[in-house]
Amino acid sequence: MESPGNHLKACLFSLVIIGISLISWEYYLRNKGYQISYDDGKEFWAHERSKVYQHKDKITVFIGSSRIKYDLDSDIWMTETGERPIQLACVGSTPISVLADLAADEKFKGKLIIDVTEKLFFNFDGRPYDRPNAGIKYIEEETYAQKAS
Repeated sequence: MESPGNHLKACLFSLVIIGISLISWEYYLRNKGYQISYDDGKEFWAHERSKVYQHKDKITVFIGSSRIKYDLDSDIWMTETGERPIQLACVGSTPISVLADLAADEKFKGKLIIDVTEKLFFNFDGRPYDRPNAGIKYIEEETYAQKAS
């Protein structure tokens, strides 16, 4: 009969080996110059914002914070509704700036779904407005070369 200590030792040994492997892999990738990233910059946001002028029955625009950005499965939405979702949500931000921008745009006729995270929506100190305002400003100042790329 085996003692319970042997199982514990094997489990701890496995966890140590897994931990060393993950740390080594991370160290290797960082030394190669890879950084943790995802395309969430103002340029990508501006590109997505330009898609809102399609036929109103074919698109739905989502604005808000990271909750709607990462909790929405675009493929399932497309399968279930037949509409292409356009994601204009920004991490850690309020939808107020984007809502005002879309409301002022007479060419926008699509459907809009707004996610409200109360802590961000009712925070008026400026930080929750930074990302959406940067995207809106980028659209206003975008050069032809930037649009072409």
